[in-house]
Amino acid sequence: MLAAAAGACSAPPEEPRSAAGTFRAGEATVFVDGAFDEWAGVAALVEDPAEAPTAAVDLGTVHALDDPGWLYLAFEVGHVVNAQSLPGTLALLVDADNDPTSGADVDGMEGVDLVLELSHRDEPGSGARGLGFALRPVDEQGPRSPSASDPLDVVVAPTWSADRFELRLGRAGSTESALPALGERVRLKLLYREATDVVDEVAPVEYAFSTEPARPVRAAMPAGRLAREAGTLRVAQLNVSSGSFDRSRGDFARLLAAVEPDVLLLDELPGGTSPSELERFFDAAPLRALGSWRFVLGESGGRQHAAVATREEPLRPAPHLRDVRYPAGSIESLTDSVPAAFRRALQQEARIGVPAAGAW
Repeated sequence: MLAAAAGACSAPPEEPRSAAGTFRAGEATVFVDGAFDEWAGVAALVEDPAEAPTAAVDLGTVHALDDPGWLYLAFEVGHVVNAQSLPGTLALLVDADNDPTSGADVDGMEGVDLVLELSHRDEPGSGARGLGFALRPVDEQGPRSPSASDPLDVVVAPTWSADRFELRLGRAGSTESALPALGERVRLKLLYREATDVVDEVAPVEYAFSTEPARPVRAAMPAGRLAREAGTLRVAQLNVSSGSFDRSRGDFARLLAAVEPDVLLLDELPGGTSPSELERFFDAAPLRALGSWRFVLGESGGRQHAAVATREEPLRPAPHLRDVRYPAGSIESLTDSVPAAFRRALQQEARIGVPAAGAW
């Protein structure tokens, strides 16, 4: 068989979901997985008309649901985008106690106690794309620095580009991070900002919870979820995100050992990763317990590399994936769409090729 890693991301695993239909209060029916079956029959919280056709985000219909642990939102963004890598920032303003006299006035909404930023940027006017998300507590002085952790267990899906997203926000709050608990009624407002200007927003709307709050309880892994049928081959892919691999190799080893892959594809290894470093990674106790690992470290790429590994099976490099070039003109076509500071990196990418690895 041919195993290859070239910066691709795998499709999400299929999650068990309830049948489409009307939500019944008290039932935890929302799986934040980028599939929207469970939202069928739910009345819209907000209907916002199309009014920002040239912006990356043109907010549309918003739905909301809850269970004892979470507030869930599903919202349309008008265009196909990645909600965690926007040219601006999509913000959810939350008045956690439905009291306009607490918190602060943020972007025209009184009483804001919490701001969730999708595609957070440290410097809003910098022109760079945002990244991931951030939770900001709000006091009478306004939004504060982002929380250093994620005590509200925020999840946003899908993680790929789409025109509709869903998210969850924990109701319990966090005293350590000064993030408020959500009361029986909250007020919510979504807005999209590019540079320092709000280019689209929905009017603040009140939401009344249908369930009593409780500390969220993490669902146990369904019995047999990781079991495999005899005679099958398990392939896993992991994007180790460059520097994260250097900082968190022990965590990655434990995660992969729990999945028990037969074939492993590693994307975005730091460019300086050596064969001896990978040998030490696969010699970590959790992975060594699965068997003897072989790997091929890709030669193509520069800032990042890729690797293919198997356990108990021999590997030999696939020559046609040894040096993978970008298609002619593809790098040049991006030059005008990125900040000037990033253009040098693009030119470097054109010289060093696509991070890739392949093996038989």
